This record gives sequence, C-alpha cells and structure tokens, in this order.
Amino acid sequence: GAFAQHDGNMCGFFSSNKATSDAVACRNGSIRKGDRVQTQYEREEGGDDKWYCGVVTEAYTNGKVKLQYDDGDDWTGKAVYVLKLGPEHPGLGAKFPTGFVTPNPTPQQTVAAGGMPVQMGAGAPQMGMPMQGGMQGGMQGGMQG
Repeated sequence: GAFAQHDGNMCGFFSSNKATSDAVACRNGSIRKGDRVQTQYEREEGGDDKWYCGVVTEAYTNGKVKLQYDDGDDWTGKAVYVLKLGPEHPGLGAKFPTGFVTPNPTPQQTVAAGGMPVQMGAGAPQMGMPMQGGMQGGMQGGMQG
C-alpha cells in the first residue's frame, strides 16, 4: 500500500474538485476544457452586467470550471453560470476583451465591440469558395483604432 502515501501532492484526492477532461453541465448544455464560453459580470459582484467571452482552461468534477477571459482575467466558479458560445456567436472565433451588453450580440453590437459581423455560415470559409477580395484574416488587425 505504499502508493497510497503520495507525498502530499494528492491533497485534492478526497475532495471532489479534481480536474477532469469530461464535460460538465453549464447553463445551456455542457462544456469541457478548451470550449469558448461567456459569463455575465454581474453588478452585484462589482461588475457592469456585460457578458465577457473566454475559454475553459480547466473543468472540475465538482461542476466548477476555471475560465480565462479574453481580457486576461481568470475566474473559477460554477459551470451552471456559464453559457457555451454557439456557432452564431461572434466570440466563438474571435476575442472580445470589452465584452457585450447581451449574450446574443447583434451584428451592430459585434462591430461596435471591434469585431466583424457574423454571416450565417461564415464559420466554414474553407469550403473551396473564395471569399471576395481575400478578406479572410486581413481585416482583423485593421479594424482596431
């Protein structure tokens, strides 16, 4: 039974919040490490009620997740407060450090936040259809300022 004494590194062993590669339940489905998500920075927490996008950097067996936000902050909390970004959300493919006023921003709000409006089906430009003018990635850096 020597392997049971693991020089203290396993102190998370009997608590339930071990990191997991499994999906954990979130507000609109399930999320796992690497997923793009958003949460609302609520006024009660000293926030501005805006929705901020980020990525799941860790998921835990107790239903919590650790997020790394696009502005560099991180947060660990219950995954049930987290919304997974769908294919229609501009934050799925781009970073928006300034956040959105709604979890489902309109194209106008997306542009206001410094992004490109999402056309339906824009998630798969590599279908052999050339985008007009080769605008693929060249626009992103040019929009700021």
